Amino acid sequence: MPKIKLCTLSVKIDSDLKGRLDELSNTKGRSIHWILVQAITNYVSQQEKRETLKQDAIIAWKNYTITGIYLTSEQAVKHIEEVADIKIKNSDKNTKH
Repeated sequence: MPKIKLCTLSVKIDSDLKGRLDELSNTKGRSIHWILVQAITNYVSQQEKRETLKQDAIIAWKNYTITGIYLTSEQAVKHIEEVADIKIKNSDKNTKH
């Protein structure tokens, strides 16, 4: 199993937030360290997903301005449903002997 290199990070917070963390730590039966690691991990993941979506939107906009081709949400949903139906029908054909 590969060894994970851990880094120390220092954060200054106000006493009210520290009190809230203490209370949450006691309620959850988890250390403040654990709560902070979870919070940071979730926040970073959320922001990475948001940035990916933003970059995808920028690319889609550039493609639209170049080609003029687009799909409405209704057209996209219809296409996805059609593809799903085809996959289901193909799956049914493969399972019937």
